[in-house]
Formats: sequence, structure tokens, C-alpha cells
Amino acid sequence: MVLPARPFETRFASTIMLHESAPRGEPRDPINLKSMNKAARLLLLTFVLATAVRVSAQTPSYEVASVKPNKSGNSNSGTSTRNGQLTATNVTLRQLIRNAYQVQNFQIIGGEGWVDSDRFDIVAKVEGEPAPAERRLMQQALLADRFKLTVHHETRDMAVYNLVLVSPNAKLGPGLRRVDCARDACGSTQVSNTVLHADGITLELFIGTLGSIVTRIVKDKTGLEGPFNMDLTWSRDQATDTSQPSIFTALQEQLGLKLESGRGAVDVLVIDHVEPPAPD
Repeated sequence: MVLPARPFETRFASTIMLHESAPRGEPRDPINLKSMNKAARLLLLTFVLATAVRVSAQTPSYEVASVKPNKSGNSNSGTSTRNGQLTATNVTLRQLIRNAYQVQNFQIIGGEGWVDSDRFDIVAKVEGEPAPAERRLMQQALLADRFKLTVHHETRDMAVYNLVLVSPNAKLGPGLRRVDCARDACGSTQVSNTVLHADGITLELFIGTLGSIVTRIVKDKTGLEGPFNMDLTWSRDQATDTSQPSIFTALQEQLGLKLESGRGAVDVLVIDHVEPPAPD
């Protein structure tokens, strides 16, 4: 026989206990919610539920998540987020950390060898379409739950690159063109191997992409205000491909910008603890 559910407030009233205020060091008398009048109980339960919802909203997580090892031996990997679903194929944990915390590989400190060698397939789902910031928090929660990942941030003095003009009075290169976003499409960047095309982006956005190419934090010291359209082509390895210039030469010839070595404060993510995930 199925018993009928008790009224919502009655179920809570039988489980939630409060304590009256009392001077410090003296015992407090418990008050059962049943002893309160109906209006007071409803008001209190509304407050409790609102607090629970607010706490839950502050720690978003995926409703369903599958983490499986990938033993294919393939080096290709990919990650997509669409319609509330995270799909990561043949990825390493370092790649997952990089995406969840929006840092470059060189900013992640620590981790055993398997963090870079073991690969995983992950599918995680949630209702709706989370905002980018919420999605990153959900990915962080997934890593903490399945990989027992704990991290902390530090600021360290490290080698950086400063992006500057080739010379103070130099013209911009042919691949760097100012654009009017009120008239033209803006805000997109595409990178295919060693070819970059961007429509209406600021140098602040560009240096993030450039940092992943040169594997250092890049700081914008140009003083230029965008937005700009950009076209940049370079060779990743001058020893095997001389058909295009190095990224350093390409910046000077095509954009009229150059990288200068320097040092600066860099935010790094330190891995405190991590474990291989338990099987699904």
C-alpha cells in the first residue's frame, strides 16, 4: 500500500529544529516547528528553502556525468559544449583543467605523469544552456567529484612577453586593420593550424590566443585601442617548414608588432591533490 505524502510543511516540521537565543554558556531550549503558528512556520520554511536554493545556485553541477578511460592510442582529441552538454573525447586531465580554469598548460603546476598521459571520454549533461562562467564552475565541480581534484592559485614571478610596436612611429602592418563594429561584424577569432583570422577583436583578446602559441603570458604594452581585423600566418617549426616566417617575425612583418622578453607576475594554478577516476 502506498501511503499518501504528508503536507510539505508538516514533513519539514517533523525534521527541522531551532534553538532559542540564550546567554552564552547557558543551555538553549529546542523549539519544534510544530509549536509555532502556521504563518511563522511558513515564513521560516520559505527562508530555509530560499537559502538552500541560493547555496545550490552558487555551486552549479552537472546532473549526469560519465567518465571513461580512452585506450584508443589516438592523439586527436576534442571538447564541445552545446545545449547543456559537455562532450570531451580522448582528453587528458591537464586539458580538462585548462578548460575548466581558463589557464594555459604552462600555468598548471604539479600533477603526476598520468595527468598528461592518461586519456578520457567524458559526457556530462544539465538542463538548459548554462552561461560560460557557470559552465566553467560546473566543469570544476566535475573534476573535484570524479578526480578528487583540489587546487589553489598562486602568483609567481615568471618569464613573460611584452607586446609592443615595432617602433613608436611605425605604421600598423597590413594584417592589422582598424574596424568599425557599428558597421562590420566583430568579435570572432579562428585559428587553423598556423593561420589566424579575427574580425573586430581587441588586442586584449588577441594576447590570450598569442600566449597559447608562444607558451608564455603576453602583456599588451602597445597602447593601441581596437577593435581590429587581423590576419596572421606563421610557421610552427622553422627547422621543418621555411615557407612561412616564425611567429616572432610574422608579428613584425604582418602586424607591425613585436614581442620583447620580460618578467612579470603570473597567476598559476597549483595541483594539491588528484586521483584517477573510479570506473562508472
